[in-house]
Amino acid sequence: AWRLLQAGDVDGAARELTVTRRARAAFRPADIVSAYVLLARGNAAGAADAFAKLAQGRDDEVSVAVGRGLAEEGRGHTADALQAYKAALTLAPSLPDVSRRVEVLTLRGLEEDLAAARSAGSRGDVATAEAAYRRAMVASPDSAFLYRELGVLELSSGATDAAVADLKRAVDIDPADAQALAALGDALGGSGDLAGGIEAYSRAL
Repeated sequence: AWRLLQAGDVDGAARELTVTRRARAAFRPADIVSAYVLLARGNAAGAADAFAKLAQGRDDEVSVAVGRGLAEEGRGHTADALQAYKAALTLAPSLPDVSRRVEVLTLRGLEEDLAAARSAGSRGDVATAEAAYRRAMVASPDSAFLYRELGVLELSSGATDAAVADLKRAVDIDPADAQALAALGDALGGSGDLAGGIEAYSRAL
């Protein structure tokens, strides 16, 4: 059944699984292939449920972890797919296709979080924007612009202390970020630290 599925004969694989079920109703390898058949037929939600059941109490099967990642990716659940793929790589680090999927989904998740953060910020929803920025920072902790954008948003909302912290982090990552330095000057000056504000402005200049 697995060979037929790999060759693209989904119906043939399903027929072989039916024969297998007649001989042995409870057979875990057949359950795994059945979940992949659901996936091949475009039923990502059904496959995700099947793989989730297979994963209960078991965290040692690469085939289940990869299948779950494919199913979650298929139904647009980026975070769940990433979690499953990373679990698979923990079990088998030398899976180039899975590694590439992790890279792609990490970038996609970062783009989605950044878009959500900017959208929420434009609406004045600082809490939602901050949460999205923080998720993006987990994926890309060395991106100074994330801290700068969040710091500017915090400053505009009156959260001066938080703005100072995030803008300082932006400058630590990229000392040549003139925009972050100028915003830090605003934040420090607004908090009463005139000397610090002047120093930040000078560095920005």
